[in-house]
Amino acid sequence: MDSLRKAMAVKPAPLLEFAATKDFSAENILFLIHVKRWRSAWLAAPRVGMELTGPALTHLFNSAVDIYATLINDRTAEFSINIESKIRGQLDALFESALSERGQSHVHQSSAPFGVQDSGQPYAHELSSMRMHSSDSEKTMWDKRPDGTVVTIEPVFGLHQCVKPGDGAKIMVPEGFSQHVFDEAERSIEYLVLTNTWQRFVKDKAVQQLEDVLECAPLR
Repeated sequence: MDSLRKAMAVKPAPLLEFAATKDFSAENILFLIHVKRWRSAWLAAPRVGMELTGPALTHLFNSAVDIYATLINDRTAEFSINIESKIRGQLDALFESALSERGQSHVHQSSAPFGVQDSGQPYAHELSSMRMHSSDSEKTMWDKRPDGTVVTIEPVFGLHQCVKPGDGAKIMVPEGFSQHVFDEAERSIEYLVLTNTWQRFVKDKAVQQLEDVLECAPLR
Protein backbone atom coordinates (compact mmCIF):
# COMPACT_ATOMS: atom_id res chain seq x y z
CA MET A 1 0.00 0.00 0.00
CA ASP A 2 2.86 2.38 0.77
CA SER A 3 4.31 1.83 -2.71
CA LEU A 4 0.94 2.33 -4.37
CA ARG A 5 0.37 5.56 -2.47
CA LYS A 6 3.86 6.73 -3.36
CA ALA A 7 3.24 6.08 -7.05
CA MET A 8 -0.13 7.85 -6.92
CA ALA A 9 1.35 10.88 -5.17
CA VAL A 10 4.52 11.20 -7.24
CA LYS A 11 3.72 9.95 -10.74
CA PRO A 12 0.30 8.37 -11.34
CA ALA A 13 0.42 8.63 -15.15
CA PRO A 14 2.08 5.20 -15.78
CA LEU A 15 -0.45 3.43 -13.57
CA LEU A 16 -3.32 5.31 -15.22
CA GLU A 17 -2.03 4.38 -18.67
CA PHE A 18 -1.67 0.73 -17.66
CA ALA A 19 -5.16 0.71 -16.15
CA ALA A 20 -6.68 2.21 -19.30
CA THR A 21 -4.86 0.16 -21.92
CA LYS A 22 -4.29 -3.22 -20.25
CA ASP A 23 -6.48 -3.52 -17.17
CA PHE A 24 -9.57 -1.58 -18.31
CA SER A 25 -9.97 -0.05 -14.87
CA ALA A 26 -8.89 3.56 -15.45
CA GLU A 27 -11.99 4.86 -13.67
CA ASN A 28 -10.55 3.64 -10.36
CA ILE A 29 -7.24 5.46 -10.83
CA LEU A 30 -8.99 8.62 -12.01
CA PHE A 31 -11.23 8.52 -8.96
CA LEU A 32 -8.27 8.32 -6.58
CA ILE A 33 -6.47 11.13 -8.43
CA HIS A 34 -9.43 13.48 -8.47
CA VAL A 35 -10.49 12.83 -4.89
CA LYS A 36 -6.95 13.70 -3.81
CA ARG A 37 -7.09 16.94 -5.80
CA TRP A 38 -10.56 17.74 -4.44
CA ARG A 39 -9.42 17.19 -0.86
CA SER A 40 -6.39 19.43 -1.47
CA ALA A 41 -8.78 22.09 -2.73
CA TRP A 42 -10.85 21.79 0.45
CA LEU A 43 -7.78 22.34 2.60
CA ALA A 44 -6.76 25.41 0.57
CA ALA A 45 -10.26 26.90 0.32
CA PRO A 46 -10.96 30.45 1.55
CA ARG A 47 -12.19 30.67 5.16
CA VAL A 48 -13.56 33.12 7.66
CA GLY A 49 -11.99 32.00 10.88
CA MET A 50 -12.22 28.21 10.86
CA GLU A 51 -15.29 28.04 8.61
CA LEU A 52 -15.33 27.83 4.82
CA THR A 53 -16.88 30.80 3.09
CA GLY A 54 -20.29 30.20 1.54
CA PRO A 55 -19.04 30.47 -2.07
CA ALA A 56 -16.12 28.14 -1.29
CA LEU A 57 -18.43 25.49 0.18
CA THR A 58 -20.76 25.76 -2.82
CA HIS A 59 -17.82 25.48 -5.22
CA LEU A 60 -16.54 22.38 -3.42
CA PHE A 61 -20.01 20.84 -3.49
CA ASN A 62 -20.35 21.47 -7.23
CA SER A 63 -16.96 19.90 -7.87
CA ALA A 64 -17.87 16.91 -5.69
CA VAL A 65 -21.04 16.50 -7.75
CA ASP A 66 -18.88 16.56 -10.89
CA ILE A 67 -16.79 13.68 -9.50
CA TYR A 68 -19.96 11.82 -8.56
CA ALA A 69 -21.55 12.30 -11.99
CA THR A 70 -18.39 11.48 -13.92
CA LEU A 71 -17.12 8.46 -11.99
CA ILE A 72 -19.74 7.14 -9.54
CA ASN A 73 -23.34 7.44 -10.72
CA ASP A 74 -24.02 4.47 -12.98
CA ARG A 75 -26.49 6.43 -15.12
CA THR A 76 -24.19 9.35 -15.90
CA ALA A 77 -20.67 7.89 -15.71
CA GLU A 78 -19.23 6.31 -18.84
CA PHE A 79 -17.42 3.82 -16.59
CA SER A 80 -18.48 3.96 -12.94
CA ILE A 81 -16.32 2.75 -10.09
CA ASN A 82 -17.33 -0.46 -8.32
CA ILE A 83 -18.12 0.31 -4.69
CA GLU A 84 -20.29 -1.36 -2.06
CA SER A 85 -24.02 -0.65 -2.27
CA LYS A 86 -24.03 0.98 1.18
CA ILE A 87 -21.33 3.48 0.19
CA ARG A 88 -22.99 4.15 -3.17
CA GLY A 89 -26.32 4.71 -1.44
CA GLN A 90 -24.80 7.30 0.89
CA LEU A 91 -23.31 9.18 -2.06
CA ASP A 92 -26.57 8.92 -4.02
CA ALA A 93 -28.43 10.46 -1.09
CA LEU A 94 -26.06 13.42 -1.02
CA PHE A 95 -25.54 14.10 -4.70
CA GLU A 96 -28.18 12.57 -6.95
CA SER A 97 -30.66 15.39 -6.42
CA ALA A 98 -28.07 17.75 -7.95
CA LEU A 99 -28.29 15.92 -11.28
CA SER A 100 -30.70 17.24 -13.87
CA GLU A 101 -31.04 14.06 -15.96
CA ARG A 102 -31.19 11.31 -13.35
CA GLY A 103 -33.29 9.01 -15.51
CA GLN A 104 -31.19 9.33 -18.64
CA SER A 105 -27.88 7.77 -19.54
CA HIS A 106 -24.93 9.96 -20.39
CA VAL A 107 -24.36 10.12 -24.16
CA HIS A 108 -20.79 8.97 -24.71
CA GLN A 109 -18.69 10.30 -27.54
CA SER A 110 -16.10 7.56 -27.71
CA SER A 111 -16.44 3.84 -28.39
CA ALA A 112 -13.04 3.14 -26.83
CA PRO A 113 -12.63 2.94 -23.06
CA PHE A 114 -11.46 6.31 -21.76
CA GLY A 115 -10.61 7.58 -25.20
CA VAL A 116 -7.61 5.33 -25.82
CA GLN A 117 -6.16 6.71 -29.02
CA ASP A 118 -3.89 5.34 -31.74
CA SER A 119 -0.93 6.83 -29.93
CA GLY A 120 -1.62 4.52 -27.01
CA GLN A 121 -2.20 7.45 -24.66
CA PRO A 122 -5.30 6.79 -22.57
CA TYR A 123 -7.63 9.56 -21.54
CA ALA A 124 -5.49 12.11 -23.31
CA HIS A 125 -7.19 15.16 -21.82
CA GLU A 126 -6.68 13.90 -18.29
CA LEU A 127 -3.02 13.08 -18.83
CA SER A 128 -2.25 16.41 -20.48
CA SER A 129 -4.21 18.64 -18.11
CA MET A 130 -3.18 17.26 -14.72
CA ARG A 131 -0.06 18.15 -12.79
CA MET A 132 1.37 14.70 -12.30
CA HIS A 133 4.47 15.36 -10.23
CA SER A 134 4.77 16.36 -6.59
CA SER A 135 7.33 19.01 -7.56
CA ASP A 136 4.59 20.91 -9.38
CA SER A 137 2.12 23.16 -7.62
CA GLU A 138 -0.75 20.74 -8.04
CA LYS A 139 -3.84 22.13 -9.69
CA THR A 140 -6.75 22.42 -7.30
CA MET A 141 -9.65 24.85 -7.20
CA TRP A 142 -7.65 27.28 -5.10
CA ASP A 143 -4.05 28.19 -4.69
CA LYS A 144 -2.11 30.83 -2.78
CA ARG A 145 0.02 33.62 -4.20
CA PRO A 146 3.38 34.39 -2.56
CA ASP A 147 1.73 37.25 -0.67
CA GLY A 148 -0.70 34.79 0.93
CA THR A 149 -3.84 35.79 -0.99
CA VAL A 150 -6.02 32.94 -2.23
CA VAL A 151 -6.88 32.80 -5.92
CA THR A 152 -9.36 30.61 -7.77
CA ILE A 153 -8.03 28.37 -10.52
CA GLU A 154 -9.57 25.66 -12.66
CA PRO A 155 -11.97 23.08 -11.18
CA VAL A 156 -11.38 19.35 -10.87
CA PHE A 157 -13.64 18.52 -13.81
CA GLY A 158 -15.46 20.62 -16.35
CA LEU A 159 -19.21 20.79 -15.68
CA HIS A 160 -20.78 17.40 -16.41
CA GLN A 161 -23.76 17.64 -18.76
CA CYS A 162 -26.00 16.03 -16.12
CA VAL A 163 -25.15 18.52 -13.38
CA LYS A 164 -27.75 21.21 -12.89
CA PRO A 165 -26.52 24.65 -13.94
CA GLY A 166 -27.15 27.59 -11.65
CA ASP A 167 -25.50 30.23 -9.54
CA GLY A 168 -24.25 29.63 -6.03
CA ALA A 169 -27.16 31.45 -4.39
CA LYS A 170 -29.62 28.85 -5.71
CA ILE A 171 -27.63 25.77 -4.68
CA MET A 172 -28.45 24.12 -1.36
CA VAL A 173 -25.50 22.21 0.08
CA PRO A 174 -26.99 19.22 1.93
CA GLU A 175 -26.31 18.38 5.55
CA GLY A 176 -23.65 15.72 5.86
CA PHE A 177 -21.47 17.20 3.12
CA SER A 178 -17.91 17.52 4.38
CA GLN A 179 -14.31 16.95 3.39
CA HIS A 180 -14.77 13.29 4.39
CA VAL A 181 -17.62 12.62 1.97
CA PHE A 182 -15.47 10.43 -0.31
CA ASP A 183 -13.41 8.75 2.43
CA GLU A 184 -15.17 5.38 2.46
CA ALA A 185 -15.31 5.14 -1.32
CA GLU A 186 -11.65 6.12 -1.54
CA ARG A 187 -10.60 3.42 0.93
CA SER A 188 -12.65 0.83 -0.94
CA ILE A 189 -11.24 1.74 -4.35
CA GLU A 190 -7.70 2.04 -3.03
CA TYR A 191 -7.89 -1.51 -1.66
CA LEU A 192 -9.40 -2.73 -4.94
CA VAL A 193 -6.55 -1.13 -6.91
CA LEU A 194 -3.98 -2.56 -4.50
CA THR A 195 -5.25 -6.15 -4.79
CA ASN A 196 -5.94 -6.11 -8.53
CA THR A 197 -4.57 -3.41 -10.84
CA TRP A 198 -1.43 -2.71 -8.80
CA GLN A 199 -0.48 -6.39 -8.65
CA ARG A 200 -0.81 -6.73 -12.42
CA PHE A 201 1.03 -3.47 -12.97
CA VAL A 202 3.95 -4.66 -10.84
CA LYS A 203 4.16 -7.94 -12.76
CA ASP A 204 3.91 -6.14 -16.09
CA LYS A 205 6.83 -3.82 -15.45
CA ALA A 206 10.47 -4.72 -15.15
CA VAL A 207 12.02 -4.00 -11.77
CA GLN A 208 13.93 -0.99 -13.08
CA GLN A 209 10.84 0.49 -14.68
CA LEU A 210 8.94 0.12 -11.44
CA GLU A 211 11.76 1.75 -9.49
CA ASP A 212 11.62 4.68 -11.90
CA VAL A 213 7.90 5.06 -11.23
CA LEU A 214 8.48 5.04 -7.50
CA GLU A 215 11.60 7.21 -7.80
CA CYS A 216 13.68 4.46 -6.19
CA ALA A 217 11.31 4.06 -3.24
CA PRO A 218 11.68 0.54 -1.76
CA LEU A 219 8.88 -1.88 -2.49
CA ARG A 220 6.79 -2.80 0.51
